[in-house]
Parts: sequence; structure tokens; C-alpha cells
Amino acid sequence: MIDWLPAIFLERPRRLLETGRLFAYLGGLWCMAGIAGAFATRVIGLAQHTARAGVPSPRLVNLYPDLPTWWVPESWFGALPAIALVVFGLWLVAVGNKLLRFLGEAQ
Repeated sequence: MIDWLPAIFLERPRRLLETGRLFAYLGGLWCMAGIAGAFATRVIGLAQHTARAGVPSPRLVNLYPDLPTWWVPESWFGALPAIALVVFGLWLVAVGNKLLRFLGEAQ
């Protein structure tokens, strides 16, 4: 069904290298968005705790109701896809480098 996919990357191994870099970069941005979201919720929660507001700790959807925050990981379990994307991207970069070395192309 997708027999053409390996042929594309074997034809030009730099595509595999650049795809891996793209995945690693996007996964890193996704992780950083999760870290920024966790920081924002913790700061608001700390301010509410200091004021003794008695309100449960906020979530991103409550802090930013007009923004689409469904894609921002709010826990370690939610961050696993982002971490997996980074690891997969780094693996693709390693395979692309090995393929370039095997085919004798210079980086």
C-alpha cells in the first residue's frame, strides 16, 4: 500500500534526514508548549493558594478559554506523544546519517 515510501527516502536520503529533523523540532516545540502551560497553571495556582482563595488548581482551558489548548500536554502522560515524536525524529536523523554514509554522500 505504501511501497513508494522507502523508495522516496532511498532515492534521496536527505529527505529522511530533514524529515527526522522536522519531527524532532516539532516534538520539541510541543514539549516546550507543555512546559509553558505547566508553568502558567502553577503560577496561577500559587497565587490562588497565597490568597487562600480555596479554588482548585486551574487548568489551561480555564485560564485561556478563547484559545485552543487541547494540543498542549498538561501532564507527563499527555507529554508522551511529544516525547515519542522527538525520539522518533532523532532516530530518523540517525538512520538518515547512516544511509548517507553507506551511500557515500557527503553531509
